[in-house]
Amino acid sequence: MAKVNWSAGIDSVSGALSKPSKGGQHSCEKMLLGTHRVAATMSNDCNRLYLRKKVKRSTPVSAREMQARTRFAAVRQAV
Repeated sequence: MAKVNWSAGIDSVSGALSKPSKGGQHSCEKMLLGTHRVAATMSNDCNRLYLRKKVKRSTPVSAREMQARTRFAAVRQAV
């Protein structure tokens, strides 16, 4: 298993570090995801990195999902 040593000032990494672009330009094919687990253990090795392949949607967009997207866009514009 690989060991990652973070630079001074970086305790942990969590979230998407790299995402494939929707347009397909200037991006990688996979998502790099970092997680930080907080648990009552004696180990400090609680960071994990995952690579996830880009997936293609297999179901059509439903009417309810389209309504949610429209509402989200309206709220985003208002904010």
